[in-house]
Amino acid sequence: MTKTKASPMSWHDRYRQLVKYKEKYGDTVVPTTFKNRGLSQWTMQQRRLYKTNSLPQHMVEMLESIGFVWRVTAKHRNIKQEAWDQKYEELLEYKNIYGDTLVSLTSPSYKSLARWVSNQRTAYHKNMLSDKRKEKLEAIGFRWRLRG
Repeated sequence: MTKTKASPMSWHDRYRQLVKYKEKYGDTVVPTTFKNRGLSQWTMQQRRLYKTNSLPQHMVEMLESIGFVWRVTAKHRNIKQEAWDQKYEELLEYKNIYGDTLVSLTSPSYKSLARWVSNQRTAYHKNMLSDKRKEKLEAIGFRWRLRG
């Protein structure tokens, strides 16, 4: 059976999306503002099911194997802010060395920073970057468009 756009994703499809999310962002705390709202809602649903002992044990084990966070606290939100701040500081160091914020994805030394920079541009273009973060990046001459 071929899935259509209206077809709901399977649990395993969402789990694979979560694994990719963790590889990219380093955690399983998908914000409600994340571009893939379905994944965000799915993670919240897993937490609710777990809390009521309604999630099958094999699913619990799969989620735990990737470090799934069952209870999201302010600490997790602060960790995400600290991670953003750390990458911002890395970008400042990069700018001090190279004179710009155009981190190349092909540079092995700055691969992680380049992905972060790319993610900031994506968030900006999708109107998902906070004003505070946008202002901080603009204050150091961050370019939102690479062409033109």
